[in-house]
Amino acid sequence: MKANKALIECDRMLIRVKMIDLMREKDGVSLFAIQSMDGARYVLKFFENETYRREIVHYQQLQSVGIPTIPLIANTEKSAFNGGLALQRFLASWQS
Repeated sequence: MKANKALIECDRMLIRVKMIDLMREKDGVSLFAIQSMDGARYVLKFFENETYRREIVHYQQLQSVGIPTIPLIANTEKSAFNGGLALQRFLASWQS
C-alpha cells in the first residue's frame, strides 16, 4: 500500500520506476529505495504526516542561500526525491 503512494509521487515527478523498496517507516514518514528504469538509484522520502512536510521547504530554503544539503532532485508537496550517488557523496563528505 505504501509503495503505491510512493509510485504515485514518482509519477507526479515524471520519474519512471523499475523497482521500489520500503526501507523504513516511522511517525508517518516513509523512506523508499528507488531504482529508475535507467538503473540509477535514488531515495524517496514520503511525508504522510503533514507536520513533517516542512522538511521539504527547509531543503529548498537552505539550498536557495547556498547552504549544502542532501541533494534534492525533485519534490511534491508530500515527498522529496534525493539522488543516490550524489547522496552517498554528500554523506561521505560529512563523515570525513
